[in-house]
Amino acid sequence: MKKLFGIAILLCLSFSVFAKGTFKKSKYVLFDVKQYDVNGNLTEETWDDGYNCKYFYDENNNPVRSVQNTGITTEFKVVDEHEILETWSDGSQRQYIYDMNHNLVREYWKDPEDERFENYMEYTFIDNREVRYSVYMYGEKTSTYWNYYDENGVLVRRTNSYGDEYFLDYDYYENGKVKTRYMYELKSKKENKSIDEIHYTLTKINRDYWPSVNSDEKVLVLQYIGSTAKYKIYSSSLVWGSAKRETTRLIVFKGNKYQGHYYGINSNMYIDGNKLIFSDYEKEYGNAIDFSKGIPKEVYVDGEIKGFAK
Repeated sequence: MKKLFGIAILLCLSFSVFAKGTFKKSKYVLFDVKQYDVNGNLTEETWDDGYNCKYFYDENNNPVRSVQNTGITTEFKVVDEHEILETWSDGSQRQYIYDMNHNLVREYWKDPEDERFENYMEYTFIDNREVRYSVYMYGEKTSTYWNYYDENGVLVRRTNSYGDEYFLDYDYYENGKVKTRYMYELKSKKENKSIDEIHYTLTKINRDYWPSVNSDEKVLVLQYIGSTAKYKIYSSSLVWGSAKRETTRLIVFKGNKYQGHYYGINSNMYIDGNKLIFSDYEKEYGNAIDFSKGIPKEVYVDGEIKGFAK
């Protein structure tokens, strides 16, 4: 059960990310320092803003409670190997659900001041080195995050659907446990205007193409999918109507310059080398776009021809 709790701590309390080596540390963001007991359990975590949290375990290394220096105490209940329940002293709750492989698949949380219990995160393990999770507030998706891990399972990079990108460095104890974690923003908006320019362009495209989305029955979802070849890929979706129908476009940038978009591709997707893979589609019906030789003007996706437009 220690493995389950470790995953919960990693994905819940760490605001971190993944990819090594060549990134420029353009803006310092935060760090935290960790301490462990003789059994390898995380016992204390201190952040650079002064936040401190201590963790306590039973004789079987199952989590019992945590105590924050903010005055909040959390009680942990291991329901079974597929569920952990947290109850906070302020009345809030968190519930962690795991699959047969001990992967965290869904996390619920409840605000003590709100009766609705529709806040949750859904986790998708694309492979052993990438985890995607989407945040839902009262049942509506608000954002998506991607965590990336190195060959040793260490979290090294994080991106999100707002276009932010971060990476991590670590100092270690002699036993290999993480001592200090440093997280950096990949590109500071003050130092590099390309992020602002991309978002300005996307906002304009969305305003022109998705008119009148500000109603109770319509919501606009923008996600950063990732980078492949020379291109950055975004997904812009309009979820509308009582049946929550979804219409999606894939938007392609080269650097900070808008190139164009594909219409009507609704699927979970991820980057693999120079290809954008659609995990919901079968290969024989077109499940990828290959950007290795530039932007294809037409692609065969899910049994249909999709054209590239500007």
